[in-house]
Amino acid sequence: PLTAGLVTSGLAGYLAVTVLSLAILVPAEHRMGAARTFSTLLASQAVGLLLAAGVIKLADPDRGSWVYVFTRETAAGVLPGVLGVGFALSYTLVPRWRRRLQLLLTVAITIGVMYVGHLEQVVQACGAAGGLVITALTYDRARQWARMPASQHEIRTLVGILVALPALGDMLTALVPNTHGPILYAAPALLMLVSAYGLRRGHRLAWWLAVAINLTVLGVSIWVAYALEAGTRSTTLLLPVVTLIVLMLTR
Repeated sequence: PLTAGLVTSGLAGYLAVTVLSLAILVPAEHRMGAARTFSTLLASQAVGLLLAAGVIKLADPDRGSWVYVFTRETAAGVLPGVLGVGFALSYTLVPRWRRRLQLLLTVAITIGVMYVGHLEQVVQACGAAGGLVITALTYDRARQWARMPASQHEIRTLVGILVALPALGDMLTALVPNTHGPILYAAPALLMLVSAYGLRRGHRLAWWLAVAINLTVLGVSIWVAYALEAGTRSTTLLLPVVTLIVLMLTR
């Protein structure tokens, strides 16, 4: 599992690794120390690859299903470990920026899995989850900050980020070739971005707009899901359902 991190796929992969390494590993080494950063990187990399392999094996993919495509792909690169370090880094930040970084990483990873849908995105999600769990279990400060409540302004900002980032999924599908994720609808990206900005400013109209957009997307997703295989239905509905739940809880 560790040797897979020594290579990556194509120029875009090397650019992504370079940018994320500078954005995550450099501040992580400064705040966490070189030894802890390196150990978290290795552990998250190994956990991500092994966990993804186990999930695919247990899923028993049928020919033609989304999971079956993974059996014909390979995953390389150090991004699973880097994302795991990103979650570890978040626990060294003040509560406001910790929550923002965690939400940003979580939604970005979810979009990668649901829209792009390659094996590499699944491994990256598993690596990030491994880093989050490892840090939560081994870092005392993580357990202390988990009990700190968020302010109303911070909640509005976090909900705005949640609403805005799924709009980028449509842009990803246009930029990444051969996407085969389970999210197949086209969300109104511009309206979602406008709604996200309004939610951050606390406008009630933006809340209603976000609810209307996600209800529409959910309805279209249900219609599309019933035209596809049953195995894709639950994943197709995931993002709009989660967003609607968060909107209702934070109204």
